[in-house]
Amino acid sequence: APDKTTLHEYKAEIERFLAERLKLSLNDKTAIRPVSDGVAFCGYRIWGSHVKLRKTTAKYLKRRLRKLMSDYAVGKVDYEDAQRVIASYKGILQHCDSYALRTAIYGDWDENGKRGGWFVLQRNSEQNNNTGDGE
Repeated sequence: APDKTTLHEYKAEIERFLAERLKLSLNDKTAIRPVSDGVAFCGYRIWGSHVKLRKTTAKYLKRRLRKLMSDYAVGKVDYEDAQRVIASYKGILQHCDSYALRTAIYGDWDENGKRGGWFVLQRNSEQNNNTGDGE
């Protein structure tokens, strides 16, 4: 729109339509912002040209993957459950422009094999050597 006054009029019309026709209302977070800021929706920030994962979503994802690594290392999580979580997060990352984040977490593959990436599922060696007698 050419100015903020017009946008506020559009917002009022949208609110009226939602209330009368759909019996819905906008929440208090609804605001008029520049399109250059993008639109936050379902864990992503969306622009006309691209989609990025929200920073808070990315932080949560990394924290959860670190916990998954530690839980798997001590045997709290089995391999199948870990793979389900990994597949879920890969699916989330698939719907946005996340190459840098994906390669930082999972690494990348070249002719020499995997390189980079901090995420590795690995059991602790002392768990495999533990005799269970407290030593």
